[in-house]
Amino acid sequence: MILEKKFDFKNRENKIYNFWAKNNFFSVDDDYNKKKFSIVMPPPNITGKLHMGHALNLTWQDILVRFKRMCGFNVLWLPGTDHASIATEIKILKEKNISKKNITREKFLEYAQEWKEKFESEIINQIKKIGSSCDWNELNFTLDKNINRAVNFVFEDLYNKKIIYKGEKIINYCPNCMTSIADAEVKYKEDNGYLYYLKYFLKNSSDFLVVATTRPETIFGDSAIAINPSDIRYLSYINKKVIVPIVNREVKIVFDNYVDINFGTGVLKITPAHDFNDFDISQKHNLKIINIFDDEGNLNESAGEFCGLNVSLSREKIILKLEKLNLIIKKEKIKHNIGIHERCGEIIEPMVKPQWFLKMSELTKPCIKSYENHELKFFPERFGEVYLKWLNNLNDWCISRQLWWGHRIPVYYCETCGEILVNQEKILSCKKCRSKKIKQEESILDTWFSSALWPFATLGWPDKTLDYEYFYPTDLLVTGYDILFFWVIKMIFSAFEETKKLPFKNVLFNGIVRDKFGRKMSKSLDNGIDPIEIIKNFGADTLRFSLSINAGTGSDIKFNIKDLENDKNFCNKLWNASKFIIDIKKNNLENNIRSSKKNNVYDFDLDISDRFILSRANHIVLNVTQLLESYEIANALKKVHDFFWYEFCDWYIECCKIKIYLNKNKSCIWILYDVLIICLKLLHPFLPFITEEIFLNIQDKEKSIMISCWPECNNSLLDLDSENNFEFLRSIIKTIRNLRSEKNIHPSKKTFVHIILNDKKKEEKINQNKYLFGLCGINKIFLDMPENKKNMVRQITDDFDILLSLDGLIDKESNISILEKKYKKILKEIERSDKILSNKEFVKKAKKDLVELECEKLRSNKELLDKIKKEIKLNYDRRS
Repeated sequence: MILEKKFDFKNRENKIYNFWAKNNFFSVDDDYNKKKFSIVMPPPNITGKLHMGHALNLTWQDILVRFKRMCGFNVLWLPGTDHASIATEIKILKEKNISKKNITREKFLEYAQEWKEKFESEIINQIKKIGSSCDWNELNFTLDKNINRAVNFVFEDLYNKKIIYKGEKIINYCPNCMTSIADAEVKYKEDNGYLYYLKYFLKNSSDFLVVATTRPETIFGDSAIAINPSDIRYLSYINKKVIVPIVNREVKIVFDNYVDINFGTGVLKITPAHDFNDFDISQKHNLKIINIFDDEGNLNESAGEFCGLNVSLSREKIILKLEKLNLIIKKEKIKHNIGIHERCGEIIEPMVKPQWFLKMSELTKPCIKSYENHELKFFPERFGEVYLKWLNNLNDWCISRQLWWGHRIPVYYCETCGEILVNQEKILSCKKCRSKKIKQEESILDTWFSSALWPFATLGWPDKTLDYEYFYPTDLLVTGYDILFFWVIKMIFSAFEETKKLPFKNVLFNGIVRDKFGRKMSKSLDNGIDPIEIIKNFGADTLRFSLSINAGTGSDIKFNIKDLENDKNFCNKLWNASKFIIDIKKNNLENNIRSSKKNNVYDFDLDISDRFILSRANHIVLNVTQLLESYEIANALKKVHDFFWYEFCDWYIECCKIKIYLNKNKSCIWILYDVLIICLKLLHPFLPFITEEIFLNIQDKEKSIMISCWPECNNSLLDLDSENNFEFLRSIIKTIRNLRSEKNIHPSKKTFVHIILNDKKKEEKINQNKYLFGLCGINKIFLDMPENKKNMVRQITDDFDILLSLDGLIDKESNISILEKKYKKILKEIERSDKILSNKEFVKKAKKDLVELECEKLRSNKELLDKIKKEIKLNYDRRS
């Protein structure tokens, strides 16, 4: 039972984690009759290091998992990693400096597997360093065989239900990655461009319409001109046709309410294959769809002489030709948004391509109903509105990707008869014509398709395994609010469709960890913070403490590395207080007075400070338990932090020092010990390493704090009267301390005090606990008004009147010198404020709240200056 001078986190954290893992403390209990708590980890991508967002998310999960485990639940925290199709492919191609044109699919998948083995192990080690107590026996990867089996099962099921279908629709396409991408993976940025005004001549006429466009290179895909039917300028053009420039193709004029009368000339060219809105118009008006780009984003044969040119070069050459043909009236500078693929940074190109889609109309209905019936709950609740908004506006989901790393779509084509075959298992021959010329679909499924099955596929579904039957549905999902649409919604509708159950009952959203200025961390800003580097320098407990106490539910957090020194102080405080209690217990208790303690009720005499701390400790147990059950993590940590620091350490430990010094009642040492144990257990979910180290040194009955029992509130020790009475004594002691501080009285100098109470009934409390006034340097207390008030300082409150004797305490010369320095300093501040406020330009132009703040400073400093003047005069009078 000896603690070192300080907690050596650099050497101890890894050893403690290995101790937990070696003893299988993270593993699921074999007793499946116990109450259960299950949670699946949002699987991090195998594309690099964990970031601060992962650290926050993992910390929150671990806090709740440790709490539930200590509360007696059979806990499953299932870890895993995500293959991240497109991100991983981009990284591998860049690292190997290769192109998919020059490599086989099989060779690339070899590289991908090597990548997975390397980076998955690195990420797992980082997850461990944060202290995550997940069950590593249950580790899953989104391309594991069991997940692939579930993916293929779901695909076949949904295909047979005609929920999955193949069709030609407009999608976001990345020419760089040569694949379709999700709408949510497109980021928009403002760009400088031009609005070109082009002549579209009417058929067999010298008359023309002027069309404004930012993309003249797409004229090869024009299949109509559109005008708003309420635009009276163009009513005479009904049923007429125009000729597309350069192409000389005849297209009709259609009238559609989508067209903005105020944009450009109010005449819009319609290119259905390369604009989402144009595609919608084409469906209404049965327009031809002409794809003008190849898979690499270059113009195809539809562009004639411009075939093979990329967008940028073709635009230059087409503009030159249009100018030569006198078809450009003018061009205007314009700022407009362009879509960027967030993964590779390439400009995306809307294209109509054959893809696999998932119908959303029927899938979303049970998702909406479950929320409206309060079966599904969000924390914070405001995200429910976001959830409903997304569900009510979902288009069919494009689930196919033209990539290699992922779940290959289980669709097979017979090259002999053209039959399309969908099957979970690999098909070797056509069931229709028996041909063995079978080719599997080249595309893979969107990463989110497999991730959508994560809560149940990882538990052995579609088999009815013991884990699935016991742990599913899971109890909670902890995730970032920024993937509500990406992932959360997809899991919910997939679970309803396949398991007929919600995948989880509650969803807890953590916010985004931003830099100290509130900016999102990014490579471009070079403001990213590596959580593993913080752990190296400050320890995992300090990182967890900082993230937990500053991050409200669903709210972003500004993270400042400078704050970590202050956060580390709490760990130091916990260590030093524990060391003191261990040492004092060892040095003062020769006999085991534990025999005098029965049924958690102390039968020896308890003074007011004892009853106060025992009552407050049990109230804190109640409060923290309720807060954690409601997922209010930051508030829970603040409660136990404030109790430990400001009540237990600052007050009760100091009271005990006096009692032990006076040999008044050494039984308080056991109360110190008991309350420390409670604090350690309440803090363990937040600070697992340091609490374990202290716990293993302070007792030897329990093998680990993480499998010890969560504290329960002992109602018999709740005592509001004692809390209020001690708070009353504490307010008197604080007042005396403040008076001593104001008069610069050295802590070692003792004096006496007169306390006049408004409620005489409280005199007994002071008489019973006079020894506590040693905390404020008082050696005598009088409960009456002194006859001679000379050389006394007075403080009147609503509950009491304090008169503190200054006899022999103040070095008058030294005090005068201190007061005069204060006087000069405040005088300078007043002169500064006067100068600022006399500046009419400042008062006129500055923000109102700044002017008011300066006025308040001036008023406050003038009051302080008057007070110091009086103090100086009083000290001069005393000197004379």
